[in-house]
Amino acid sequence: NAIKTFDPKMKDMLHLRQLDVRGNLLGNIDGICSTSSLFEISLDYNNLTSIPQPVWPHATQFSCINNSLTGISISDYLYNLKRLNLATSKIVSLPDDIFAFMQNLTT
Repeated sequence: NAIKTFDPKMKDMLHLRQLDVRGNLLGNIDGICSTSSLFEISLDYNNLTSIPQPVWPHATQFSCINNSLTGISISDYLYNLKRLNLATSKIVSLPDDIFAFMQNLTT
């Protein structure tokens, strides 16, 4: 695949539960940050450098493996998150309060 951007209308997809766009050319996720119905998000192997504050109150799994992430903003809209995978990224530090919003993470 060669998906580079999301259509902004994706936020209107009220019944979208799972999004798997691994192995594409995504440079940002602006079009899905407000898709509040998502439970599972897989963004592995893209060209992402940052993750803006998503509004995914139902999300339990978020994977963003092998991107060029240099930072991530996590909000209280990820309080149901149980799995977070940011492996093989370039993040050098995380916000001090990142885990305060994600108390359901499992190891």
